[in-house]
Amino acid sequence: MIRVLIVDDEWMVRAMLRTIMETAPDMTVVGEASDGNEAVEQAAAHAPDVVLKDATAPEMLAAVRSAAHGDAMLSPKITRRLLRDFAGTGRSEARGRLDVLTAKEREVLVAVGGGLSNPEVAAALHMSEATAKTHVSRILAKLALGNRVQAAILAHRAGLLDP
Repeated sequence: MIRVLIVDDEWMVRAMLRTIMETAPDMTVVGEASDGNEAVEQAAAHAPDVVLKDATAPEMLAAVRSAAHGDAMLSPKITRRLLRDFAGTGRSEARGRLDVLTAKEREVLVAVGGGLSNPEVAAALHMSEATAKTHVSRILAKLALGNRVQAAILAHRAGLLDP
């Protein structure tokens, strides 16, 4: 059973998220919090597996399951904010690091930089989910990165997602 802590400052949003989570047979809501301080207290008290929000119901359920299996998922909104904060420096250095990637790996990196999950990368680039996962793993290994968030930041720093 995946243990979920719901955090949002709006009680109606928390209630809606609880309803969504409780429809899934593999999830249980262990607590709710209305702010960051309360979230820390609730997390310490209930030891949830996952704390997530800001997605559609199917995305939310998929994200919870993904996070419970050790993968990190960020909503595109959060990804954009992180990237905006960190992407402004080191463009030429970042571009140089990408020289080790194949053309297809660069395409996958752009998709990851856009906040896409492995299934979304697979659909967007017309490949199987297993192939998308393999490309992401190779990208992380070649670039000596610990996770897809770091890869997304590097893609933005290199200007791969600039219009």
